[in-house]
Amino acid sequence: MRQPGQRFSDIELNINLMSVADQVPRWIAARLHTMARELTDRGSVAAVSGTTDQTCDQLLERRDKLGFSCVLVSDEFIESFARVVERLADR
Repeated sequence: MRQPGQRFSDIELNINLMSVADQVPRWIAARLHTMARELTDRGSVAAVSGTTDQTCDQLLERRDKLGFSCVLVSDEFIESFARVVERLADR
């Protein structure tokens, strides 16, 4: 049996972003009583902020540092996140 460390490169890690462009989905704000700025200020890996370029840089850094290769966002952010997807599509 292979050890988990040997299989790590076969695993795709994902992250579900709780905050995009200084906004949190309504359901997160209501349930967790948190705001996007709080997540960003605390250095949450589930928060991205800034311009499209800054967001891309943050996601690429997290991929390199933490191994996240799949990013999920709330349906509330689909349109605003589309620019990020376009920019990162071939990276």
